[in-house]
Amino acid sequence: MPRSPIALLIAALVLVPLSSAKAAVETYDIDPMHTWVGFSIGHFFTKVPGYFSKLKGTIVVDRDHLENSTVEAVIEVASITTTAKMRDDDLRSTISLPPPHFRT
Repeated sequence: MPRSPIALLIAALVLVPLSSAKAAVETYDIDPMHTWVGFSIGHFFTKVPGYFSKLKGTIVVDRDHLENSTVEAVIEVASITTTAKMRDDDLRSTISLPPPHFRT
């Protein structure tokens, strides 16, 4: 069955814009209830695990130009937890953590 040139032209006009459509930039919020930022510190001859309990952030994905994608995370340094109050207080001190203007 021969195809009509007009039908092919109409199909091309309909399909070409669909194939060249730009993917939208996607933005995601980091869910603090399902995100864990952990670390370990040396204590004598062992490693002690810890984590930060308060954080938030955003992930932006540009699928057409991945180099434009970004991740921004804000971690509340004062939320440091190692399950030992004395160690946590020590880690929160200015000896271990950055100055107050860098604390988030």
